[in-house]
Amino acid sequence: MVEATVLMVQATAAYYRIDGRSCDDFLAMQKYNPAQSPGARYAFTFDLHGKAYARLLVDPESHTIDLADLYGHPWEPYRTAGYSQIWISHTDWTDITEKEVEVLEKQVTDDLRYDYTEDELDFWFDDSNAKYLYVYVHDHDEPDDENGE
Repeated sequence: MVEATVLMVQATAAYYRIDGRSCDDFLAMQKYNPAQSPGARYAFTFDLHGKAYARLLVDPESHTIDLADLYGHPWEPYRTAGYSQIWISHTDWTDITEKEVEVLEKQVTDDLRYDYTEDELDFWFDDSNAKYLYVYVHDHDEPDDENGE
């Protein structure tokens, strides 16, 4: 998980630079122990298609990362690109409130839909665990024929 997290932090910092933004606050937020992270409210844990897991610590507005950019990012050591799932939790492992779930779902949706249409990307949420909001993400696949094959 540490190697993949380092790669994800580097990728996120690169996207900051591409956008002409400073990544200083984002980098200062990334700590091994989330309790020591200034400004971090959420931990986003990414499943890199079962090949590795990475974690980013994120501010309360979730504006510190671009999920759409990371979805298309290549992870060379794992011979894959993007991620298939995200687990969003509090850095202190307390329950996520219903209001937070609503806000997080809107933020994730707005982020992903800014770059990907419904014809390109499917995703859905599962809030059945009070500790995490699960986000499942995958490329949209059209059936080859009218029989769905």
